[in-house]
Amino acid sequence: MPARLVIVSLVAGCGAAASIPAAPTLPAATTRCFEGTSTIGGQATPALLRRTVDPAQARVTEDITGMGRDAVVDFHVEMQVATDGNFTMRETGGAFTGSGHFTAGEPWAWTGWQSSSKGPPEQGGWLATSTDTLAGASLTAHKRVTFGEQVMELEEQFAEVTCDVYASRRAALHGQ
Repeated sequence: MPARLVIVSLVAGCGAAASIPAAPTLPAATTRCFEGTSTIGGQATPALLRRTVDPAQARVTEDITGMGRDAVVDFHVEMQVATDGNFTMRETGGAFTGSGHFTAGEPWAWTGWQSSSKGPPEQGGWLATSTDTLAGASLTAHKRVTFGEQVMELEEQFAEVTCDVYASRRAALHGQ
């Protein structure tokens, strides 16, 4: 009986060792910064974007700074990414939530995505759709925002800058 136990243990041990797959190697997190404009109804205002893609955390974060009606506004958006390229997103200050999917490019090096988001009831419950394209050092977004019966089209055009330039421009917008 003891001999059989040893043989079974050796066979089981060999099979287990051979079936352990190597862990996939994920790319390192990257941060890119952009400066550009956001245009609504022909009125262009400055806009800034810092985008961090972190495969190990399955997360994309965006820090967006732009001009609101009367003041500079900042948004911090977290996108949690599933293995199939779908994502959920939320603005951490409560300005909106949404979901979307990556439509072009390799995983964690995506070049296109689409999303939809909605604002809270206290902000009128607006709805928005967005189509974004990243081509080299340029990022463009086309957004359609609906407030009840009113529809606004928004175009964003960004060019990549160093993150030092981003920080400087952001401080300037905030009057610092």
